Amino acid sequence: MEAATTTGLGTSVLFWTAGLPGVAFGIAGRPAVRIVVTGPDGKTTQVRPVTVGGARLFAFPFGKGPKPWKWTTYDSSGHMLTSGKVTPGSQ
Repeated sequence: MEAATTTGLGTSVLFWTAGLPGVAFGIAGRPAVRIVVTGPDGKTTQVRPVTVGGARLFAFPFGKGPKPWKWTTYDSSGHMLTSGKVTPGSQ
């Protein structure tokens, strides 16, 4: 398991797992309604936070390789809130 400390407007990736696929887990700030994940190949997918015990959580799978997977959060108006990256095998 690896950890990241990227924060902003209450949204961050808390940790990610090793393996294939790896899975990144995070907590979303109240204004975040969707997270767009972009792989090193430029393909994107969207995830939405879910509320569990009062916390707004999200997770996404990512593959192997030295290049980062980027994530960006957006509010309900489509404005970008924050972004970060997960790099397999780092830290």
